[in-house]
Amino acid sequence: MQDEPSKFLTGHQKREFAERLLKWWQTNKRDFPWRRTTDSYRILIAELLLRKTTAKQVSTLYEKFLSKYPDPKMLSEASERELENIIRPLGMEHKRAVLLKEIGSGIIRKYSGQVPTSKENLMELPGVGSYVANAILCFAHGLDVPLVDTNAIRVFQRVFGFQSKRRRPK
Repeated sequence: MQDEPSKFLTGHQKREFAERLLKWWQTNKRDFPWRRTTDSYRILIAELLLRKTTAKQVSTLYEKFLSKYPDPKMLSEASERELENIIRPLGMEHKRAVLLKEIGSGIIRKYSGQVPTSKENLMELPGVGSYVANAILCFAHGLDVPLVDTNAIRVFQRVFGFQSKRRRPK
C-alpha cells in the first residue's frame, strides 16, 4: 500500500477500528466447515481449494473431499485423475490436482505425514505462500499473525482511503 495505516492512526483509533470490525463480523459472518476446525491439514486443504473460487463453491465439496482424502497419506496416494474429478466444479482442476498430490507427498516425505508447524517449513510445501502459512498458524495454532488478502486490502482502502500502487494489490 502507498502508506501504512499504522503511521497515521492513534492507538485509540486502531482499537476502535478493530472493535467495529469484530462487531460487524458477529452479525455478518458466514459459516463454513473450515472455520470450525483447528486441524492443520483441513485448513491447508480449504486454503488451497479456496484459491480463485468462491467459498460457496468450496463448501459444496469440502467435506466430500476430506472424507475421501482425510490425511496427507491418502492424498499422496490419489491419482491426479481422481482428484480432478472431485474438484472439477472449482475450475483449474488439473493444476489443483497436481498441487494437491504434491502437497500430500511433500508432507509424507519431509514431515512424516504431519503438516509442519513453522512458517518456514510450511512455505517449503509446494504452493504454500505467506498467506496460507499464516492461515494455518492462526487458525490451527492460535498464533497472532497477519492475514492480509484481497478482501482485507479492499476494507483498508474503503475505510482509510488508502490506495495501492499495484494494479492487483497483495
